[in-house]
Order: sequence, then C-alpha cells, then structure tokens
Amino acid sequence: MDEIKESNKGNKIDFDYILKHCDQSNHNIPYSFDKIVWKIGETYKIRIGNIYDPSKFWIVHYEKELTVFHKFINKFYNERGEDYRMPKEVIKRNRYCTVCTDGAYYRGVIVNIPSFTDVELKVVVFLFDFGFTTTVSLEDVFYLYEKLYKIPRFAIRACLTGIEPIDSDTWTSKAVEKFNELTIGKVLLCVLESRDVQMRIAYIRVGEVTPYNEIKELSNILLEEKLAKVSSGRRHKIKKSKGKLISTVRYPFLFPSHQALESGLMPSTSFVADMIKECPIPASILYRPYFKYQSP
Repeated sequence: MDEIKESNKGNKIDFDYILKHCDQSNHNIPYSFDKIVWKIGETYKIRIGNIYDPSKFWIVHYEKELTVFHKFINKFYNERGEDYRMPKEVIKRNRYCTVCTDGAYYRGVIVNIPSFTDVELKVVVFLFDFGFTTTVSLEDVFYLYEKLYKIPRFAIRACLTGIEPIDSDTWTSKAVEKFNELTIGKVLLCVLESRDVQMRIAYIRVGEVTPYNEIKELSNILLEEKLAKVSSGRRHKIKKSKGKLISTVRYPFLFPSHQALESGLMPSTSFVADMIKECPIPASILYRPYFKYQSP
C-alpha cells in the first residue's frame, strides 16, 4: 500500500503503459489465499464478502487493508479515471480492469461479454476483492492502474463445513437469507478445518463473539432453525432413472463451484432469487450442466 501512496504523488500518466496494457500475458494478480499461513484448527478474523449459499461464499481476512485500499482506488479514479477509461474496441474477456458500479470503483476481471453487448453495451465482471459478479456498461470500464496489479486479491473462496441442506440438493432461499443476516457487516471468527490448495478454497467453521464473550457458531443456528442438517459425509447416490434428468455430481449442494460462479457460467444469487420469485424452476433446469438426460 505504501508503494501505491508514493506513486500517486506524481500526476503524470504513463501512456506507454496504457498502450502496452493490451498485452496482459505478463500480468498475474496474486491471491490473498497464498499469502496467509494457514494452519488446521487455527482461528482467523474475517468478514464475509459475497454469499451464494453456506457452501459457496467469499471471505476477507485482511479487512482493514481492504478498507484502506478501497478508499485509495476510489480517490484515484475519481480524480484521474477519465485518463484510464478503456476504449470499447479493446474490451475483451479475461482482461483485468477497474469498473464503476453503484457509484464506487472496484478491481475486477471481465468474465463474459453477452451476445447482446452491441445493444445493451454491457459486460460481466468478477470483482475479486469482494467475491461479487456484476454487470456494467462499457463506458464504466477502465484500465487497471499499474501498481494495483501488485496488491493480492482480497476475497478468498470459502465453504461452511459440517452441515448440508435438509432433504434437498440445493440450499433453500431461507437458509441463504439467514446466513446472510448472521454475517452481514460483522467481524467474525473462523476456524480452518481443511483447505484445497489447488482451488484455493478454505473449509471453515464460522462464529460470532457474543456480548458475554462466548463464541456462537453460525452452523448451530442454522441447525437449530432447521435450515440445515449435520453433514452425513455420504455421497449423493446417482440412481438410474428412465426418461428424465438425473444428477451427474456426487455432492449437488456443493455446485455450482466457486470457479463457475466467478467465471459467469452460472447465474448469480440475485438472478436465481429473481427467477424463483417469478416461477418455480427445478434445479435440473437452473443448473443444467450438472444434470444429464437418462433415456427410457
């Protein structure tokens, strides 16, 4: 962060850098997951970023640093954003960028350019400091300031361990809403149960410190309100079925994966909620890649 503050003292724009920005082969933004010394059974302070459901959400460990960083990036682009606006003709998938949405600036990566772009002039961007996927207008896409490549992505993939949905392949909207209610805006404690180094996923238990200085585990609240059950550890049986769609995955509630959500391949939480409000949609239709048709 000190490097960024120092570099911001000058008011010169490196146009050579902007011209070369089209080639991002040498850019690779590091991950906060890789910077943390993870230890099984260790306790960490976190904030919850985006929640898809209790099995797929994003956490921030360096939450104070993120607050400082977010203030900087907004100050920088409010003052100099026009100089970094990305021409529409160079906007493409997998390009790092800064975007403006809801009046604030965020780092992100372009994950999808819908086929209706020519009409709507929008792109889908994953905001990797918070774990959100959003849609923005092309005019709100900017080059990422060079120094910002050095700051690790703050959001970390996470999964709540020990529980699973009750009698369902997917989490109910009530379970998701309750988990969001229990975590929003709070500094929480998590205990690392295990981790997937390759996929950079932390499998954790999450708790809140009560006024009595006790730790209240959020999984227990979901269990008490019958919004979850203790994980059986048994894999989902893929049964033979005639003439209908059947699941192709062993643990349906763990899908779609973090990666699929980040890449824009699967609908976001808000999209799913809106669709279900309009009409009931079977999981086999909503998450088509995870089902196959069994012929009679």
